[in-house]
Amino acid sequence: MENKIVHNGDSNKNSKPVTAIVKHIAKNDKIKEFEEWLSGISKEVSKQEGNMGIDIIRPTDKSKLEYVVIFRFNNYDNLTKSLSENTSSLICYPSTDKM
Repeated sequence: MENKIVHNGDSNKNSKPVTAIVKHIAKNDKIKEFEEWLSGISKEVSKQEGNMGIDIIRPTDKSKLEYVVIFRFNNYDNLTKSLSENTSSLICYPSTDKM
């Protein structure tokens, strides 16, 4: 998993829009479960204050099941608030033994 926050402004409620990019590698035999988890996370984050959209880039190469999730928020404070409230479920999907 790789995390990247792109910050385009001051760290306050008046900052410019920001983007968080999260990458996950899913197990080949757990794609259905991963997609269900991803759907739930997407719905939860879409309810967060300042959310400007979520994009999911699904793998095109079956030998590397890399998912890229792009979260956009209206400012840095709302992004960090959402990540703080959802860190365990957003950044870390359940144990790799399950997914």
